[in-house]
Amino acid sequence: GKLNSIEIAIFQHKQVNSSSEMNEQDLHAEMEVAVLAQYLLDSFYCHGEGLGLKLPVIKWNLPFFGTLLDHSAVADINTLHSRSLLWKDFLVAPLLIIGGEYKEIKFSGTEDFSPNTNVIGQTIDAYVHHTLIDSGGTLLLADVQGVLSPQKELTLFDPQGHSFLLMVPHKHIGIKALYCFVNTSRIMNAIQSADN
Repeated sequence: GKLNSIEIAIFQHKQVNSSSEMNEQDLHAEMEVAVLAQYLLDSFYCHGEGLGLKLPVIKWNLPFFGTLLDHSAVADINTLHSRSLLWKDFLVAPLLIIGGEYKEIKFSGTEDFSPNTNVIGQTIDAYVHHTLIDSGGTLLLADVQGVLSPQKELTLFDPQGHSFLLMVPHKHIGIKALYCFVNTSRIMNAIQSADN
């Protein structure tokens, strides 16, 4: 769709094994992780500037939360194939261009914290390490992915978080992921990247 002149994407849960309440809870949790991820990215940049580091341009493709006021636009069993939305609540974010000179890059998985080897990947490793430290060990970003533009600007999207304190989307595995991250060599690469 479009919002004014900006192309947008709309996100909701799939209908299978979900409900309006589950959709709303999960979308709020997705927003919480996205806002925290941006806050921690801002903190990472402040820390890097304080150390005199020149960091690549990185930003989050932040969504916003929406709720339909007119529920007649929501699908029911009889209109499932003729309606765009399954639930009254949704997230909206700018549509990312992927393909051609815009490269999608995956930096980590839900449980895979293998170290990245290029500058942008090592910067993401340092940022993920920073999120764990700056959150007092309570939040670890995972499944980090983004789109790298021809100008070498990275737009991250769909953050997932592992936490044992915060409400995060259903994909999290909590403290198991925190231990997994700390026990990999990625943490050492992240620290070395930040020091260089």
